[in-house]
Amino acid sequence: MRLIAVNVIRVRPDGAADFLDSVHQLAPAAGQKKDSQHWTMHQTLAGEQQEIAFVTELENFAALEARGPVDALYRRLLGEKRGTEASARASAAVIDSRTTVSIRREDLSYTPGGDPPTTSPFAVVTRLATRPGQQDACEELLRKIAEAIPKVDDPLMLVSHQVIVGNLRSYWTVRPLQHLAILDEALPAPDLLMKAFGSGEGGLDLARRLGGAGARRSPDRPLRARAVERTEALTSQGTRRRVPCDLPEAPSAFLRLYHQLVPA
Repeated sequence: MRLIAVNVIRVRPDGAADFLDSVHQLAPAAGQKKDSQHWTMHQTLAGEQQEIAFVTELENFAALEARGPVDALYRRLLGEKRGTEASARASAAVIDSRTTVSIRREDLSYTPGGDPPTTSPFAVVTRLATRPGQQDACEELLRKIAEAIPKVDDPLMLVSHQVIVGNLRSYWTVRPLQHLAILDEALPAPDLLMKAFGSGEGGLDLARRLGGAGARRSPDRPLRARAVERTEALTSQGTRRRVPCDLPEAPSAFLRLYHQLVPA
């Protein structure tokens, strides 16, 4: 079972330069040493401006355990003295951090052509926290959105995830973007469902049953459902900070409008 570990860090505004300087030393060192640990790093463009996310895809929990702590990664890649100093500078800039482990829900996604791209310049990420006992309803909403996309030829794909370590009632979706202008063509969820299914199945009926009839219609705000306690839409632009050693550094992105994600 493939896992996705996401470490989201809030950085002090006056410490952002030190934090970024420290973490940016890791990717070149990892490439030179042909280190086995890979990650991507994303920074928020719209949403919490000082939020940075590190994302790692792992084969299983054994691989998660093998990663070890972050300070050990600094020392392994930069050497004992330089690594300790860089780790300390980065840690001093952190307000707080949270780490979750998720699985990709292919059954709630629409990714034509197979796996979603790992290097898109931008992405819209939406976090959903469901109400107790309402996970099935939330999944029905995501499933219907995934079904609707090809019916109306909407330009965005949908990659859905479910948290399995962290808040167990949480889901998050990613919609990779090659250009922000694509958002001008994308339909908000209520309009997407109505156009695809009409006012019956999946349209107004689904919206009303899930509480979305009065949802705010905006491309970066998902349909708000009774099943959903809280949603947060983010947009990000990203830069891949660690890629396979034989590949050039490449841009990628994730969800608040994000500047791409990285692992803990």
